[in-house]
Amino acid sequence: MALTTEIARQLALCAVPTVNAVMAKSGLGSNHMRGLAPVGPKRRFVGRAVTLRAIPTREDLKKRVAAGELPDLQMTAFEALGPDDVLVIEAGGDLRASVFGDIMATYAVVRGAAAIVIDGCVSDQEAIAGIDLAVFAKGNAATSASLFLHFTEMGGPVGCDGVGVMPGDVLVGDGNGVVLVPAAHAAEVAAAAAAREEMEAFIVERIKAGAPLKGTYPANEATRAAFAEWKAARGG
Repeated sequence: MALTTEIARQLALCAVPTVNAVMAKSGLGSNHMRGLAPVGPKRRFVGRAVTLRAIPTREDLKKRVAAGELPDLQMTAFEALGPDDVLVIEAGGDLRASVFGDIMATYAVVRGAAAIVIDGCVSDQEAIAGIDLAVFAKGNAATSASLFLHFTEMGGPVGCDGVGVMPGDVLVGDGNGVVLVPAAHAAEVAAAAAAREEMEAFIVERIKAGAPLKGTYPANEATRAAFAEWKAARGG
């Protein structure tokens, strides 16, 4: 299923833990990338996965890319980005090399990309932090990627921070990390997560108003009935 406007709208209302909880409850397990951290202040995003995979480099492969005998897939992947794309890069957790810096991140913004997610390093983290793009990575490095990584495939399955990613899957990010929603289940997860967020917003209001914790959270029958009335009054 494509990332529709409605799915994106619903997921934009949801925190990553909410999406993760809905995924687990529906039997889809946890696709939470816990080991990645936001590079800058922009953290919230929803987008569809496009993929790039790297393997440890070899000198013969490096020379063939430099000679134009093999494509520069690192460059090609950035050039192919479109609106709402999330570039997911499998770097094998390699912390020695930076895969991109502020110039390529700026290019991603111009292309309309939603985010870049990598289980490796960026360069010039301070400059990237000033760019209006959500970037999640494992760290910051100052060494060129070509010294350690060879980009071998784009548009195929990748593994990023222990999560299997297929092109077209939906990713949601915030300060809690990144969670992947399988494309085929995006509509049902988005609807359930948005409904859960709405219920939790109601519960927070009740708690602030002095309601007891027991019976309010988790919600008992009376709280659920009060929620239905609250929702109806809001036109929901």
